Amino acid sequence: MLLLLGLLAGLCTLLLAGGGITLLAFQGKARLNFLEVVALSWLFGTGAVSFLLWVGGAVFSGASLQFTVTAIALALGLFGFVRARKAGQRMVFPRPQTWVEGLLAAALVLECGLLIYVSFSRGLGWDGLLNWEVKARYAFLNGGVMPAAYWSDVSRDFTHQSYPLWIPFTELWLYLWMGEAQQFWIKLIFPACYFAGAILLAVFGARLTGRRWIGLLTATLLFFVPCLTNWPGGVQVGYVDVPLSMVYLGAIGYLLLQSDAIDPAQWRIMGLCLALLPWAKREGNVLWLIAALVGVFVLWRSGHSRRALLWLVPGFLIMMGWKFFYTAMGKGPGTEFLPVTWTNVTTNLPRAFPILRAVLEEMLLKSRWSLFWPIVALAFLALLLRARDRRLLILFFAVAAPIGIYASAYVLSSWTSWMGHAEASLSRLLLHVMPVAWLAIALALRPPRILAVKAGALGTA
Repeated sequence: MLLLLGLLAGLCTLLLAGGGITLLAFQGKARLNFLEVVALSWLFGTGAVSFLLWVGGAVFSGASLQFTVTAIALALGLFGFVRARKAGQRMVFPRPQTWVEGLLAAALVLECGLLIYVSFSRGLGWDGLLNWEVKARYAFLNGGVMPAAYWSDVSRDFTHQSYPLWIPFTELWLYLWMGEAQQFWIKLIFPACYFAGAILLAVFGARLTGRRWIGLLTATLLFFVPCLTNWPGGVQVGYVDVPLSMVYLGAIGYLLLQSDAIDPAQWRIMGLCLALLPWAKREGNVLWLIAALVGVFVLWRSGHSRRALLWLVPGFLIMMGWKFFYTAMGKGPGTEFLPVTWTNVTTNLPRAFPILRAVLEEMLLKSRWSLFWPIVALAFLALLLRARDRRLLILFFAVAAPIGIYASAYVLSSWTSWMGHAEASLSRLLLHVMPVAWLAIALALRPPRILAVKAGALGTA
């Protein structure tokens, strides 16, 4: 019983911290979508608390660390809610307006319930256990702080020490509140990230198309991509790729909504999503760079104040801060890839065509992707024929650029079987952009006459 109460307290503090951050970022908005706020609260709460645990661990440990982070989390929540109340902000719960919307909303809730059941009925996968959870366990057994010996222990190199601590320290937070390293309950984290991403996909789909049913349909169909829900690397095995993909969806989705004019509140939310990307995984640095470039393009086209560029800085600081910390721990560059030199590139360039073929074969693998990627290709073609606007350019770049960069990296793979390296990880890397690619399908489903975002979709502008 005490374990469950501790788990509940840990989850509530995450949501309170994230809720305060979300409400502060949404200052200036009179009406807020309740479900959107909940989704963002989960993502920002886990990001903020895990970051505070890492930073606070330099000064505190044990109960003092837990107390300090809890106090900050509660202060963030209280401050955000007080500011929202003073500003007269009002939460709106988006109720279905037609039987189709009601059916899709019910299906979405059922899918999330099924994912929780599937997650609880399966154990953590290889990476979920030996790359992520193991760090949470080390820190839990050391008073909430990663032991210094971990970084110098070469026998722990297989745990990917270079990966940041968003998910491991979110797991650690729940361990601290439960009082024991209970793997069973931390699996709640991953369906929660999926649910948050599904809500954001529904919000973006509705606002970009002006049709709420399109947003709900794309969010519901997200469940039927096997690689996301029923494959190693999916929601049920505790990997970080799904949470990372949902944060990237948030960053690109809010940028698309601002392709014509900058909304300061949504721009701040976009900046917070960007900040989470490099805190999730090494590949998050690539996604941050791409999303930041899109952000600069949007600012340039909208003619907005250059001060808005400051919201791109937090992600860069987190990226550089982690790199500095990792170097200070005596760690050097990883050994999975060769150094980027002219000799290495020219020597291994013949790998490019086999790797490209492997990417295309992966996308056409029905057991992992069903018909998702062919449908995405058709959606982009339909959008190209219908209207060549900046949203299409942003969306195509946001999907194609990460795939291109990820595939190019295998040219410098140091594995003896470099093709085996690609085949072992391509499916998880494609997951990073899969939710964003659903926005292309949503836009392709949009009735041709609807060219602008409808204010008030899903209950808020």
